[in-house]
Amino acid sequence: MEEILNISEGVTFEERITNYQHYTHQPFTHSLNNSDEIIISVQQQDIFTVPSKSFLYIQGQVEKDETKPNVSVRLVSNAFMYLFDEIKNQLNGVLVDHVRNPGIVSTLKGYVSFNSDKVKALEIAG
Repeated sequence: MEEILNISEGVTFEERITNYQHYTHQPFTHSLNNSDEIIISVQQQDIFTVPSKSFLYIQGQVEKDETKPNVSVRLVSNAFMYLFDEIKNQLNGVLVDHVRNPGIVSTLKGYVSFNSDKVKALEIAG
């Protein structure tokens, strides 16, 4: 019993995973319209996913309205998260995380997590 509850012993960390690689996964659909669902399925059985190291890469182009030449285009802070109504993370069909209104949620999380200098530095990243 002493072996299990030995509180004076130092902490041991499990660090067998020493390397990781990034893999690219594409959604099932390549053309999106309003209210479409984007599903990115990972079919490889021999990899472990690390959600904290995952990211969503959004590529596109912001175009100026030619009928209004005097209007400038400026994105709000955290603009890309406002493109989504909700985000779900499922693992083997089991709901792991679910966020509604991710733009509002992540903006508020950023305001309470970062100091004013960090917020200004992250402004360029959107």
